[in-house]
Amino acid sequence: MIITVGNTKGGVGKTTLGLNLAIARSIAGRDAWLIDEARAVRDGLRCFAVLNGADSVDQDNTDPVDALSDFPQLVLDAPERRRKPMANAAGQGMSVMEMSPKDAKSIEEITALVNGVI
Repeated sequence: MIITVGNTKGGVGKTTLGLNLAIARSIAGRDAWLIDEARAVRDGLRCFAVLNGADSVDQDNTDPVDALSDFPQLVLDAPERRRKPMANAAGQGMSVMEMSPKDAKSIEEITALVNGVI
């Protein structure tokens, strides 16, 4: 299985999500190979839209969801909220699943993402 975390804009959390997906698979005893590089997307690949850096108390989340309303099959109900443990873990080359102390909300969000994608 090949999973691509992509966006046309930099700084939106592609590496953080990719890192957490790869490490979650590794923790589950599966092989994972993370390549952090921009490449063109090919036809025939499954595609999901995920709210990354979602604001839990703001209306900013509704605009992207509304924009995808014609494509409900793309929207993965696994928003990744802006959480400090995510950035701290990624800064150390780790997943929030490996950090100590554990952040239950961050782990729950990554687990939902992994379950939705895999």
